[in-house]
Amino acid sequence: VYLETTFGRWRSETRERTFNSWSSQITLSPAARLSRRDSPWFLDVGVGPSWITPLFQNDEKHFSTTFNFRSHVGFGRVFGDSRRHSVDLRVEH
Repeated sequence: VYLETTFGRWRSETRERTFNSWSSQITLSPAARLSRRDSPWFLDVGVGPSWITPLFQNDEKHFSTTFNFRSHVGFGRVFGDSRRHSVDLRVEH
């Protein structure tokens, strides 16, 4: 189990390119890495609160609040001395 902190910067524009928006996102997600001791493969899952500012909106859609939740699931493999390094592929929402 670990705590993941992320910072992201988003750019959004409409199909007509009449509206441009920049948003910043900060997330704090408790997560778990699940694996068997004898396998280098793992499953990674987590969910936590997210804060986006300014409030995301464009011509087509908008968020109703700056507070949301971020979740992820992924899989990967550890390698190297003492299994200190890892590579994973994840899907985030």
